[in-house]
Amino acid sequence: MISLFFFIYLSSFDLEQKCFRCGKCCFYELDGKIKKCKHLVILRNTKTLCRIYKQRLKVNWKPLRIDKKTYCISRKKDTRKFIFCPLNS
Repeated sequence: MISLFFFIYLSSFDLEQKCFRCGKCCFYELDGKIKKCKHLVILRNTKTLCRIYKQRLKVNWKPLRIDKKTYCISRKKDTRKFIFCPLNS
């Protein structure tokens, strides 16, 4: 259990270091409209923060429902591609 947690922590830290914090992956389409996740905070320097980020690092974290059809998932599982994103899978 400790080694699994440590692996998840290191993996998350590695992703965090690579992320530009642009927030593009926190926008989604719902009923033909582009919406911003309610947990996304846009800072003055155009960087972003996630209000639930620390909770997402938990081992037993389950996707959080954002809207009627949308769930927050790990960027690792997100198959969308964003220009200049180092986290594209």
